[in-house]
Amino acid sequence: MKSVRFRVAGAISSIAYLSSIFLSSQGAIAAAKPWRILPKLPSRGAPGTNGSGASRPSCPSGPKPMVVLASTSSNWGETIDAHPTFWFYQPYQGVAVQLDLRDENTQSVVFSSTYKVKGDAGIAKLTLPETAPTLEVDKLYRWQVSFVCDANSQQAYIAKGVIVRRKLSASLNCKLQRAKPEERASIFAQQGLWYNVLNEMATLRRLKPKDPDVQANWRILLTDPEIQLDNWVSEPLIEQ
Repeated sequence: MKSVRFRVAGAISSIAYLSSIFLSSQGAIAAAKPWRILPKLPSRGAPGTNGSGASRPSCPSGPKPMVVLASTSSNWGETIDAHPTFWFYQPYQGVAVQLDLRDENTQSVVFSSTYKVKGDAGIAKLTLPETAPTLEVDKLYRWQVSFVCDANSQQAYIAKGVIVRRKLSASLNCKLQRAKPEERASIFAQQGLWYNVLNEMATLRRLKPKDPDVQANWRILLTDPEIQLDNWVSEPLIEQ
């Protein structure tokens, strides 16, 4: 009887050991599975240009012009932030960058500020400060980013577009609260919230510059048919 018990116990131990190996390997496979964002950006249009196709002013020439990371086809972008962040590419160290925000209907100035330019060529960010007026939900705002390249002539690259803030629903807020940064990026992409997914991916790229999934999703985002910023994918992120 003892021999039978030992054999049964041994069999149970073996099964448990094999199960643990299987579950461990399954976990490793799941962990190694790449994550990919699926952008669903609105195809609405608005007058403007992100700068990629604009004519160059009388500024020092560079291999690439200044652009704001936004749609090249629609010039439209959405966010859930009351104080959103804009990302732009500077071709070299200029004089200053000016961010202007206007009410699309009344054309009244909502916010205007000039920032000092730091660093060389790369992608930097401009965030509306907490002291700036909050964007109202479902209201259209016209933004303009001016990259001043000459202090005397005030020549500048200029990009324009429209941003609209959307209401953060309770269900979406719940998902975002529980999500990891990678999951947040995917959620924002599926919701078509361009400025949020861009900011999330740029933050991930800064934190994990060599992560292959982050690199792949950054490329997916900037080469999306609505964005078409293929030539700026490899540009470094710089502090502003």
